[in-house]
Amino acid sequence: MREHFKIHNGGNISELKDNLVEREHIDHIKGLIYEKSSLLKEALESIDYKLLKRIFINRIKKYVKDFKGENFKTGLLIGEIKGKEAPLGLYNIYTKNILINTNKILDQSLNNKLFKLSVLRVACHEETHALSHQKHVRIEENNLFMERIKTGFRVDYFIANKVEDGNDTLCSSNEMNCIDFLNEAVTEKFAEEIFTEYIKYQFLDKKLLEIIKNQSYYDLNIEYLDYLILQIAEKTNFSPHYVKEAFFCSMFKGDDFTDDSFTDAIDEIMGKNFSKKFFVRKRENSQ
Repeated sequence: MREHFKIHNGGNISELKDNLVEREHIDHIKGLIYEKSSLLKEALESIDYKLLKRIFINRIKKYVKDFKGENFKTGLLIGEIKGKEAPLGLYNIYTKNILINTNKILDQSLNNKLFKLSVLRVACHEETHALSHQKHVRIEENNLFMERIKTGFRVDYFIANKVEDGNDTLCSSNEMNCIDFLNEAVTEKFAEEIFTEYIKYQFLDKKLLEIIKNQSYYDLNIEYLDYLILQIAEKTNFSPHYVKEAFFCSMFKGDDFTDDSFTDAIDEIMGKNFSKKFFVRKRENSQ
């Protein structure tokens, strides 16, 4: 375990601790969690979870043959989060539940049917995070311990003191980087396909479907991934569909690489600083 940690971070826990920024993000998010509103409850109750789970499992089994979907969430494990600073949706890697920001959905929803579809779409994205390959590694060193939690391509680190009555979290590192940017892109691309498959079984107004399909919350991520797929396909003589499926397979199988190794590999194919340019635009747009 220790060697694995050093390969990915170039140092021990103490060195990593020195490079982390103390964050109040987790406590801040806790303060934004609310009891589910009747509007969200109604939207969640309208989802056919058996059908949605079956679609997820059948699709992911293409990449992981023994996949069973144990971490799939029903409405009971989906909560509500509010506030302009809160994300649209959130998969909590500790509690393993999903949170949906109804305020942000309501800002873009014209009616109740559209609201329900928007909730479904966000749920598909967060369910994809929940069902992505996950690995939890704990490393101890002197009076510190570190937890490395990997979800899809994304990796979060949490460091804490060892204390008699529990664990005192010192700091965490989960700032957006190029790997997180890719993780959101691949997650959203996969979630879109799950959403599209699910609504085939619903009798929905075509105009409503057009509105919801154009309601993307990850435009720049998808632009990045689509362009990346097309260029890799062109340079490797694989079809764009094959390249896209390779990204999906990698996310669900749990391929592990550092941010630098990813950007170096992509820049070798696409040209220097290709990923960085997209990532800078993403950060500028979010400010």
